Amino acid sequence: MSKEKPDFVIMGDSITGAWEAEGKDAWAKNFAPLKSCSFGNAGDGVEHLLWRVQNSGLGKDFQPKLVALLIGVNNLFNADPMDISAGTKNLIDVIRKASPSTKILVIGVFPVGQKSDDVRRQMIKNVNAQYEKLADNKDIFYLDFSSEFIESDGSISKTLIRSDNVHLTAEGYSRYAEKILPKVKEILGK
Repeated sequence: MSKEKPDFVIMGDSITGAWEAEGKDAWAKNFAPLKSCSFGNAGDGVEHLLWRVQNSGLGKDFQPKLVALLIGVNNLFNADPMDISAGTKNLIDVIRKASPSTKILVIGVFPVGQKSDDVRRQMIKNVNAQYEKLADNKDIFYLDFSSEFIESDGSISKTLIRSDNVHLTAEGYSRYAEKILPKVKEILGK
């Protein structure tokens, strides 16, 4: 990760944090050249990320051109999709207030659970439908490629998702990078 003040920041939970582990090669290839960094903590929900943003120095110590958010999966069993979306909208508002010129890219929550009938799958679809409504395509953008992680029979991709049916493999991080890099470059003007 860049030690300079970043132009591009990805924030989220353990999936974001693992850019430094399983995703390190994909990060080095795709995002390191962009003055970027990732802030992800295992177990974080929207409320935890909100606290971290409020205590991060965002707006004072650094003002990235773009913040990408991948958050919400850890809220699935203690909040409904509307509450998760409302919390994420609040998070976006806090980021934009601290750093008004920062653009936001909300990434659709990735699927979890091995089988298509996993109750969390429908919840994620509902969260993502709400996230899509947050985008104005001027300052706030939405990108959903969650279907990339699902096989044709509805099962989770074993090549892209680890055996815990939540976290990405190294190949999964390569796919993640491949899917967001064009939008990141477009927003950054690169």
